[in-house]
Order: sequence, then structure tokens, then C-alpha cells
Amino acid sequence: MSRAFPLSHGASAINGGSTDEGPIAVLLVLALAQPLRAQRACRGASTLVYADSVSFFLDAPPGWILDCEAGRAQGPLTVLFRTGESWQTGPAVMYASVTTDTAKRPRAFAQRVKDEAADWRQGVPDATVTERPSIKLKDGTVVLVQQFYSKADQLFEIVAYFPRGRIMPMLTLTGRTQQAFDQALPAFTQLVRSYAVGPVVKKP
Repeated sequence: MSRAFPLSHGASAINGGSTDEGPIAVLLVLALAQPLRAQRACRGASTLVYADSVSFFLDAPPGWILDCEAGRAQGPLTVLFRTGESWQTGPAVMYASVTTDTAKRPRAFAQRVKDEAADWRQGVPDATVTERPSIKLKDGTVVLVQQFYSKADQLFEIVAYFPRGRIMPMLTLTGRTQQAFDQALPAFTQLVRSYAVGPVVKKP
């Protein structure tokens, strides 16, 4: 069965609705001493993700691959899947996305996360949303985490939200089964902890 995106969470962030995502791209960091190569397929262990003026670095957990091409047609900035598997058929995959607050008065970070959960509940009648412990990064950033579950649709997801002003990066793990989801959770935590703020992207 091929993977349909968005599986559940983040539909408004990718496809429009109340949010407005600017031009996006992902560049693979081949090595710190080498220039970024935008013209080649970006697939590997590390990546610099940028959306509008915001950028961030990610490192793939051991046994996982970052790929900005595999899910491009479906919306994610970059996707991750286990070595030997694929974005389309992997039992558990992860992806990076962003959502932009276009309200006249910027909403507080915690409120935006709550609103994301409310939007998810509206689209999934039997949705269960659970707040998970926040994750504190090395630079002191506190990442909020929510888990999403739908028995009817057999959806298992967990999302990490990063405070960056109006543009809010998100990392999502989604599994086809509870077992696949549970087995991938340690890798998701590693991915979240690898997040690092990148340079400001200057618009032409």
C-alpha cells in the first residue's frame, strides 16, 4: 500500500487552510567543508532544511536515511525512513514540515500547539491527543510534544513542535501499526534532539 500524505496531522500546514507556507527547499549537507549542492538528489545522514526565512539542521538516527526528494510531491520538506525501506511503504516513517501563523496578532507558542490538536480532532472524529513530556535541547530550547491516535483509521503519530516565531517547524513520526510506532519512538527522540537552528535565509 502506498503512503498518502498527510496521513493525519498537519494537513493545514502542508495544503493551505489557515496557514500560509512560503517557498520551501531542502539541501543535503554533504560535509561541513564542502559547499551545499542544490542540484543533486539530497539523500543521506544530515540535512539543512529551510522554509521561507527559517532554517534548521537535522541528523538522521542510526539506521535511518534523510531524503528530500521521496516525499516532495506530497508536501514534506524532507522525510526519513529506515535503511532498506522506503517513504511509501515503510512501516514507520518521519518527516519535517512547518506551519506559519498568519494571524494579525501572533499566537503564543503553547496556544498554537493546542490549536494544532484541535484541528486534528475536527478532522478525525475518534481522535485521542495526549501531551507527552517536553524535550529540552542543548541550547535550552523547550520542544513541545503531542501524540495522536485514531483507532478507526489506525493512525499512530507523535509530533514535536519547535518555537521559532511565526514559522513553526514540526517533526512527525507516523506508524502503520502500534508496534511499528513504538519501535521507532527512540529514533524519533534522537531526531528531535539533533535539531539545531540554521542560518537566517535572506529573501532575494
